[in-house]
Amino acid sequence: MAGANPAAAELAASQLSGRWSTHVSEFRYRCRDASCQLSYDLVPCGDGWCGIEVTDGKACGRIAFRLDAGAPKQFGVEFSGHYERAEGTQPYVVRANLYVDPQRRSPNEQLLLSVFGNTVGNFQPFRRSYPLHMVLARDGDAKCRAQPKVS
Repeated sequence: MAGANPAAAELAASQLSGRWSTHVSEFRYRCRDASCQLSYDLVPCGDGWCGIEVTDGKACGRIAFRLDAGAPKQFGVEFSGHYERAEGTQPYVVRANLYVDPQRRSPNEQLLLSVFGNTVGNFQPFRRSYPLHMVLARDGDAKCRAQPKVS
């Protein structure tokens, strides 16, 4: 990883574990409506990660994310999987990147998770735009647990 950000080189997939909430770095783009204030508890499940929807800041809901175990990349850790924004809707095929916010350096580095996705079969990394793009910031420890998958 020559030339990589030293903080990124130290990131591990296990750092995905925790509560994540929508993050907007510029005040003018902040949404105050409840529909855009999203929170998920990302926890290990199976061979990867599950993102459990958190409602009202405390209630554990359904599994909205299913991500693989993750792979180290030059600037962090990359995950692939699926995201379902609302129950019964067409799921997005997503690519999620865990990284350290470049605007915040030690001692209070902030972890961010950038999620890109589309609803067309496979993830298409060379698209110019994506129907889904959100940035989540780690907001503490996960409180929800993934229920075992029933066949």
